[in-house]
Amino acid sequence: VRAEEHLPNTLRQVLIYNALGLKPPKFAHCSLILAPDRSKLSKRHGATSVGEFKEEGYLSEALMNYLALLGWNDGTEQEMFTKDELIEKFSLGRITKSAAVFDKQKLNWMNSQYIRQLDASDLERRLTDLWVEKGVLAGPDTEEARGIMAKT
Repeated sequence: VRAEEHLPNTLRQVLIYNALGLKPPKFAHCSLILAPDRSKLSKRHGATSVGEFKEEGYLSEALMNYLALLGWNDGTEQEMFTKDELIEKFSLGRITKSAAVFDKQKLNWMNSQYIRQLDASDLERRLTDLWVEKGVLAGPDTEEARGIMAKT
């Protein structure tokens, strides 16, 4: 599965596979993700990699869920999916034909929903890991960390 911008080079790639005596893969193309101004999403619009979103504090579960819904739906009004639900319900036939617009407010909302669903120990672990990574805490099992977590 790749972006529609690769449609023009698909025939050439199939010819290369054939010339090499290889069976070409099945290609599927989906619409681009557009910026709020409806231009092609790029670095000038902010984070564009999973790592950058993680650095900004987005949970992987929320980002996966949000990105899945940008170009696909399961035919229902459901917005929150677990990874297993996405795997079970996904089909190429439900990929949308029109380009999706990246909406940071919607991603923020979805991330907040996932954060609210975390149990206290999972939230504590994630926050501690983040604070250690950012140098706020010296380590996860320090007096300082226990003191901060006791106050939250």
